[in-house]
Amino acid sequence: MERRTPPCSLISFAEFNHGAIKNKSQTVKEVFVRQLMQVSGLSGDKAAAVLELYSTPLSLLTAYERCAGEADKEKLLSSIRYGKLKRNLGPVLSRTVYQLYCTQGALT
Repeated sequence: MERRTPPCSLISFAEFNHGAIKNKSQTVKEVFVRQLMQVSGLSGDKAAAVLELYSTPLSLLTAYERCAGEADKEKLLSSIRYGKLKRNLGPVLSRTVYQLYCTQGALT
């Protein structure tokens, strides 16, 4: 079985924590947007569009809990529109964000 490269690369918690120390007082929303922007391909415009619907990780996790099944959870963010052209976020980024926040253990 061929092993595929993950669709994103994330920084370690130590790197994230070190970067966050520079800005002593951050809101949950600010930290959340920084987390989202660590996902490869998830730009500031895309992260801002996610934040319009889900302003905190808790609001996003609550939305995942309301989904009927795994496939719905993976597609939850795919139709969010971003930027001037109002393009969809897409299924790949949606699945990646879902895995980031809902997968226990290492991502594969």
